[in-house]
Amino acid sequence: MTYSNPHLRMRWTDIAGRYFLDDVDEFVERMRQHHPEMVLFARSVHFRPILNRESYIDAPIRLWEDARHYDEDPYLAGGLPACGLALRIPWPEDMASGEIEQLVGGNRQRKLYEDDRETFRRFGRTVYFSTGMSEEITTANREVIAKITGVPLGKVPEIRFLKHHRNRIGFEVLHDADDPDMVAFVALVRLCLRGLGATTACAYDVLTGEPVHTFNILSASKRWLRRCALEEHLYSGPASQMGNRVLFTGPAPLMLKKWRLEAGLSYGRNTDPKLIKKLDRAAMRKLFHEGLDKRLPDEIEKPAG
Repeated sequence: MTYSNPHLRMRWTDIAGRYFLDDVDEFVERMRQHHPEMVLFARSVHFRPILNRESYIDAPIRLWEDARHYDEDPYLAGGLPACGLALRIPWPEDMASGEIEQLVGGNRQRKLYEDDRETFRRFGRTVYFSTGMSEEITTANREVIAKITGVPLGKVPEIRFLKHHRNRIGFEVLHDADDPDMVAFVALVRLCLRGLGATTACAYDVLTGEPVHTFNILSASKRWLRRCALEEHLYSGPASQMGNRVLFTGPAPLMLKKWRLEAGLSYGRNTDPKLIKKLDRAAMRKLFHEGLDKRLPDEIEKPAG
C-alpha cells in the first residue's frame, strides 16, 4: 500500500498469512542466518499504545531471543505490553555505538507520515509481526452435520478444526521505496517467509474424506496442513455446503498424498489427486449465486451441548 509522507515515497508492505509459532521462529532464524546482528524487541517501542503511552518513553529496552521466548513473557518492565515484535537489522554505526537504544533505532517516537528521509532510514530495516496464531483445536457440531447430510448421528465422525481459523498475522515493513537498502530488506523478508506456507487448499467431504475441489487461500502454515494430512478428520476449518455434503478445508490432495506416503501411510482416498479441479474466484462465485455452494450454518462451529 502507498501512504502519504511529504518527504519520501513511503511504502507499507503487509505480507499476511496464517502462520504458527514454529513458523515465526523459523522465519526469525532464517533472518538471523543472513544477519546475525539482528535484534528482536517490542513493537510498542516504535508504536506506543494510547494506554500508558508516556510510560513507554523511559521503559528499559528488552530484547528477546525468538518468538517463543516472547510468547512466554510478552511484557516490558512494569508489565507494559510489548504489542508484538519488531525485528531490526542495526546499521553498522548502531553496532559500533554499543548502545542498546541505537540497536532499536535511536528514537522511540516514530512518526510515519512526518519523518524526513534521514529519520525514516534511521528506523531502517525493521519488520513488525506477532507470534503466530492460536493452535487451539475444537470440534464441529455433529448434529448439524447429521441434519445436513441425512446420515444418522452415530455415523458422523468427530470433525476437529482450528478454533480461530479465521485469524491471520502480518509481517509489516515500512520503507522508503527509493532507498535500495530498504527495498533489498523487503526482498529478504519475503525470501525468509518463502516455503513456510501453501496458497492452495482443498474442500473435503467430511463423511467420505474425499477431495471435492481446490482453491486459492491466504498463505497457510505447511506445518499445520501436514498435520491435517496425517491425522484423520482434522481440518483447517469449515468450507461450505454443497447439496447434502458438508465440506471442510484441508491441504491440497497432491500434498496430502505426498505427506502421508512419506509418513508410511496410505493415501486413503479413492479420488486421483491429479483429477481434482481447481476453482478460481469467478467459478466459486458462480456456484454460490446458483445456490450450488453455500455457507455452512454458524452452529456447525458450536459443539452440541
